[in-house]
Amino acid sequence: MATYYCSGQNGNDSNNGTTVALARKTLDSALSLLSAGDTLYVGPATYREILTNADFTAGSGEGSETNIIGDPDSNIFTNDIPGPVRITTKDVNEKSVQASYVISCATNHLHFHKLYFEGGGALGLSTSGNASAAYNRNVYVYTTNDVSNMIFFDCYIVGGYLGAQGYSYVNVANKCPTFVRCLFLNSGLWTSNCNTINCVGVGSRTGFNYGNHHGTIALGGFYGFYRCASPDNVGFGYLDGAHSTDYNSNVNNCLAVGQYYNYRDCAGMNNVAIGSALYAWYVSSDEEVDGLWIGNSFRGATNFDTQNHENLYYSQNYQNDYSSDGAVFNNGGGIIFSPNMWLDIFKAFKPYDGFTIDGTNNVTSHGMQGWFSASNADFHHTTGSANGLNQTTLQGLLTGSFDVMGNPYNLIKTVGPYNFVSSSLNFSTTSGSNPSIEIGGFGSKIFEIPVSASSNFTASVAVKYNSSTAPRLEITSSGIQFGTSGKSGSITPQVVSATGTGDQTGTFQTLKVSSSVNLNDNVQLKLVQPDDDDASFAIFAQLQVEGE
Repeated sequence: MATYYCSGQNGNDSNNGTTVALARKTLDSALSLLSAGDTLYVGPATYREILTNADFTAGSGEGSETNIIGDPDSNIFTNDIPGPVRITTKDVNEKSVQASYVISCATNHLHFHKLYFEGGGALGLSTSGNASAAYNRNVYVYTTNDVSNMIFFDCYIVGGYLGAQGYSYVNVANKCPTFVRCLFLNSGLWTSNCNTINCVGVGSRTGFNYGNHHGTIALGGFYGFYRCASPDNVGFGYLDGAHSTDYNSNVNNCLAVGQYYNYRDCAGMNNVAIGSALYAWYVSSDEEVDGLWIGNSFRGATNFDTQNHENLYYSQNYQNDYSSDGAVFNNGGGIIFSPNMWLDIFKAFKPYDGFTIDGTNNVTSHGMQGWFSASNADFHHTTGSANGLNQTTLQGLLTGSFDVMGNPYNLIKTVGPYNFVSSSLNFSTTSGSNPSIEIGGFGSKIFEIPVSASSNFTASVAVKYNSSTAPRLEITSSGIQFGTSGKSGSITPQVVSATGTGDQTGTFQTLKVSSSVNLNDNVQLKLVQPDDDDASFAIFAQLQVEGE
């Protein structure tokens, strides 16, 4: 079993691909090297390629799989700049291209790891919105045969009318592709005829559609889980003649939050439903279910027949039972949520603000930069005062404050509750051999560093700037920052600012902060450019962190 390498940043398709230094550049070229059971490591970059079944090589069996492994943290490709290992149908202008899939694959004993698949939406190839020709699939298993041991680990599946589709839904579900610890974003269906384990889906109409699902979370959309049931599961009934009786599927230990129907026509045990717009659980026949149902707008469930249900209700807004069909629920229940849940939700939905990498080894800030041009700045901020919270009032309230992630607040440059930071890697103005971090306009870059109790923490960085207000280096305890004093927590906040007039012709000056830590914690390290003039910038280089 051989190992091969592919680097969109530093590879070349004339290389043999056998070492990092001799990596291939494109996925299509690198995949052609593989035999059964081989491993391909893929470096961080954007790969604008469409991969077909002919590109992939099956493994020889369980334990001898062919592995395609992304390296977003550059642990293997140490000379590559970290970032997503992104495979996409979008063009160089990041516009969707009409393509039926990002990858089409029906290959046995094939494992994918740490990859970022990004497709478009419906292609508009048919006048019927439900016609299969109009669908863009992100991951597509196009076969009527069973697919054994095709597993996706720790992957992102973004966009596509169908995030992932296993075509063989009339067969046994455990022979369809399986997704483990994957994130699905913004697809019409996150998965259809696939299995998931400990996955998360955000923003879908039909959600997780058919298949087995365990420990998976569905957030938002119309259905969280849809038609995941079969008469082959003893005690679970899904009596729809349109679907094969040998399709074994159910939902167990899952969580659905904020759908119109949290669960629709599913069977399963030990599930949680929170905040449905209508029903926590809606069934058409004899699906047996149990779980905890919290804060649903209309009622917990409907259309249960004579199955024995053990469900706990808490804070139903309308009614807890559906007594007309004989299923009366009198169980009470309660739950206490983490008081920091709101903060965790803010962290979870923060847009990626790292650096994007294209195939020519150029590094840029993420793509919201153009939105905050002068022409757009007035578009999304009103000067009206009907509610007393016009732009002037808000700016005054938020002056010297922070966004929900602890970035200095600039009302003009926000994305939802997050302050947008214009940042890029600077390869020309550096101190040492590594690139610098340049922050243009008002903002900061935040790094969270784990530290041990009873230890000393020191950080230093070199800086140049042209702003009238000097940039600064800060350390504080991790978490929300209220006002300029910050949050003390496990560490005494420290701030040091640059001196001088911001002359870029001189040498870098070093900023250094130190503090002791009294608890095991994540320390926030912030590089701050405080001048709100868009022409101002600060360049930070040679960032170093030390602990004792």
